[in-house]
Amino acid sequence: MTQQSIAEAIGVTQPTVFRALNGAELRYCVGKELEQLYAAKVRPVDGCCAERREADRRHRERRQNERRA
Repeated sequence: MTQQSIAEAIGVTQPTVFRALNGAELRYCVGKELEQLYAAKVRPVDGCCAERREADRRHRERRQNERRA
């Protein structure tokens, strides 16, 4: 799997996956979702950080809109 596909599967950004692979500390729920992905090779239906992922998505959209403006 690519870093991008892992990121999409667990709902984080590719740089987060890069940092994880290089030993950076992660939020607990991101680590658990990585474990589940590794074990099952599929995205968990109910991740423990769904609200946080949604907030991160909204934040990314805001930044993209600001860049376009």
